[in-house]
Amino acid sequence: MTSVVVGLLLVGCGGSEGERGANINPNVVLYAAETLSLQKPLNQSLIKVTWTNNDKNTELSVSTIIQRKKQGQADFVDIVEVDGSVATYNDNQGLVNGQTYIYRLKIVENNIDIDPVYSVEKSLYFSDVIISNPDDPQES
Repeated sequence: MTSVVVGLLLVGCGGSEGERGANINPNVVLYAAETLSLQKPLNQSLIKVTWTNNDKNTELSVSTIIQRKKQGQADFVDIVEVDGSVATYNDNQGLVNGQTYIYRLKIVENNIDIDPVYSVEKSLYFSDVIISNPDDPQES
């Protein structure tokens, strides 16, 4: 009698460090943020990043990664990751006066291994000039 041994090798998806989620589900769709805006508040050394989250992601466990690059650079750099319910961030990390910055949002699903989606890109010229108001005695 001859015996045949059949083996089954199970390979896990998303099991290595740094990857999100362990389940691949082609039926799950992520949606990009609906809006993205940048603002340089007066007399503050920061760029205010504001967006509108897409309501279609509410049933998922999503995070938003804010990415930035200087004008002329090829690649975006992750600045911070926030919960999917957050819709504003004040960026004051390493901003250089006189530089134009380009931002975008990367939406990721935390529990399912699917491709991220990206928002539109927006740019803003950063000027850290302090403007004083001569009518305000607090600013003298």
